[in-house]
Amino acid sequence: MIAYNTNYIFDFFNSNNEQFENLENLEFSKIYEDINIYKYKIDFGTMQGRKIILSSNISFDQNECCSLFAIHISNVVTFSWKSKSKIIMVYLHPTTNQDLFKYYVLHTFSLFYFTVEEKYQFLHAGSVEIENNAILFVADSYGGKSTLTDYFIKQGHMLISDDKVVVKDMNGKFYAIPSFPYHRPYRKIEDLGIHVKNYSNKCKSIQVIYELSKSSSDDPIEIIELVGIEKFVALRYASELNLPHLKDKRFEYLMKIAEKTPVYRINIPWDLKLLPNVYDKIIKHLGS
Repeated sequence: MIAYNTNYIFDFFNSNNEQFENLENLEFSKIYEDINIYKYKIDFGTMQGRKIILSSNISFDQNECCSLFAIHISNVVTFSWKSKSKIIMVYLHPTTNQDLFKYYVLHTFSLFYFTVEEKYQFLHAGSVEIENNAILFVADSYGGKSTLTDYFIKQGHMLISDDKVVVKDMNGKFYAIPSFPYHRPYRKIEDLGIHVKNYSNKCKSIQVIYELSKSSSDDPIEIIELVGIEKFVALRYASELNLPHLKDKRFEYLMKIAEKTPVYRINIPWDLKLLPNVYDKIIKHLGS
């Protein structure tokens, strides 16, 4: 399985372990006894009815080569690894099936692993490809990201990421790294979503980020450029997994994106019948 420019390799569930030579490998190895949750913990509360705990054998602000980490998802799975290692130990709850495991590998493990290892940072956003560039949509929960992303896909644009976008600085320019070819234009917990054939598997330069703002169906569809603190605030609210010990690096990362990338607020009429108008407005704006 390919996700976030990485080969995910399983030795269980008879998974398709197709690999690309130019990508790094992450190898998941099953263990049969539950591991201890380490002394230092960050409790993320309950997500989708599951308790999420990130733990380590040493303080998180002392991440060293000997650090051990674990992500515990109650009654589903525990992932554990040694810092900088590409071998992930997996303890599966007896009731966990392949679909549930795959869901949490892609939606939870990936976010935590790449953030803790400081390889990637994520924005809570949808992203599609337009004219060989990445366009990002950020919004509050239930703010229309998935709906708008879905509409663009249906118009023939390639999906880059449905919900969590890796934004990576490459020589002073920011790129969106593709996540995985699944899309969820609906609300259903622990569901991987619809497999998308029209999926971009290559990094794309980010042309613009749109912050979606709900408006009345009677209001005009306006696109307003954000500047200064407004621009940073829009990105700050779209930030994913803000670990306390990485706070300063996160701030610097968001400031760089704000400096290099145009950010606009677009008023989205809360009426599905007006989606074609929103689409046309964005396409026209990108061509201006």
